[in-house]
Amino acid sequence: MKLLIAATWIVPAILAAPSLRKESKEAMLFVKFDKTTSETEITVTDTTSQVLGQSCTTVLNSGPFVDFQISTKLDENGAGNITLGTNNYLVHELAEYSGGIICTRMYNDLDSFVRCSIEVPETLQLAPLSKKSLKECFVRGTLDMERTSHIFAAQLEGSDEYLVNSVSLDIPELLPEARIVNTTTWNTTEKRADCNAWSKGVVRIGDGDPHQNYLNTQISINAGTTTGNSYSCTAHTGQSLCMWRNTAHTAYSVQTRERNPCYADQWGERYVLVSPNSNNVGSLYYCVVGTCRNQGNNWMDRNGRAGGP
Repeated sequence: MKLLIAATWIVPAILAAPSLRKESKEAMLFVKFDKTTSETEITVTDTTSQVLGQSCTTVLNSGPFVDFQISTKLDENGAGNITLGTNNYLVHELAEYSGGIICTRMYNDLDSFVRCSIEVPETLQLAPLSKKSLKECFVRGTLDMERTSHIFAAQLEGSDEYLVNSVSLDIPELLPEARIVNTTTWNTTEKRADCNAWSKGVVRIGDGDPHQNYLNTQISINAGTTTGNSYSCTAHTGQSLCMWRNTAHTAYSVQTRERNPCYADQWGERYVLVSPNSNNVGSLYYCVVGTCRNQGNNWMDRNGRAGGP
């Protein structure tokens, strides 16, 4: 049984926190944490995603942020408090709970990602950091939840790139169940068969150029759901909370083929065949706090690594 639990937090200091100064500008704050290595990162960007500040610790106090320090006290799932300058806030999607900022978060067994809409003083002399000055804070590169959160944000802005039924490749993409055949050799028994007997199937083009795709589906919202594994999600009072399943698939480039023992093979449409991995290899669950949708909502990430399961 998977349980979704809403935890009660006592935050009188947060609710009483003063707002940022009136002369301020909008910015985005991202807090990332790798549970496998305990590596962390704080990043501040402007509204066009240009990086204005970065730290591979729980404190950002370099460059212009010397005068407006940002620090975090979060658990491994991204819950907790963020300090901006002298003001303290709770990670929460509602300003009346947080003290003034708006934050959402996502986490799984490997990492967590917090996304906050904040304001910084207009007086800060902020400028985009060069690519050379950006640090690699994580051994394994971009975290799963970071990528997922950015996709959620893109969808909220109207992107249809990740729709399950959309066509985003050079050849038509379908999701049928089909038999994959790897050989073009006929034996003598087949050649003596009825010439009116045609068989249909699909054949990989070369090795199929396999890639990992991920079907993301919201499976519950503020309630339990029964599965074969144990998993739980937690949130603060007043937050929306839901569980998502990331089901790994392997995508192959294939072509339809009709065969007859008396005639040459008839080749048809080329497309991408997407099939769930056996035994759910590469699949996982994750928790979403603050950006829930309707149960059953789904999207497909087609940009996974090359190779099979």
